[in-house]
Amino acid sequence: MSEPIWIPGRPAKKGSVRPILSKRGKVYLKPQDAKLVPWTGRCAALALAAGWKVTHGPVVLKLVAYYERPKGHYRGKARTLREDAPVRPTSQACGDIDKVSRAALDSLSRGIAYHDDSQVARLEATKRWKDEGARDEEGVELSVRPTEDARCECGAVYDDHTEGGADGILVCRLFVAKEET
Repeated sequence: MSEPIWIPGRPAKKGSVRPILSKRGKVYLKPQDAKLVPWTGRCAALALAAGWKVTHGPVVLKLVAYYERPKGHYRGKARTLREDAPVRPTSQACGDIDKVSRAALDSLSRGIAYHDDSQVARLEATKRWKDEGARDEEGVELSVRPTEDARCECGAVYDDHTEGGADGILVCRLFVAKEET
């Protein structure tokens, strides 16, 4: 299991793309959110710096996105929370949780926390206000762990005993030990 990492800054959203036509007539797809590429790079770098290892079987990704409350949620100079202030961030300004999740999923694939985001068997995603989560800034907390039932063909838990073979294919150490004896 990986220790949770904190990605500071407003969470990026991976949503729609805009087609751009080049001078040579080739079409490129540009993300609508200009912050997506720097955010996903920062997410991958922080996971590597935290010592995250690649998980080879099915995983659970837990994501908690923290947002700043708008000033309109508070009353007066005392900054007391209004009774009618939303309990969770549901405005369009915060974005859809599935788009934030997609950005996080893609940033951790390609050998950061897993090989491909298709390995994510369960996604636990939550949006909160930063003041309810005891956070000083906007950001995302991420963690990845193998599912409880992630097993190798031999019946053992995946990451307890698998390693890369000569051609990069995962090899069960227990199976290799049987062949050598």
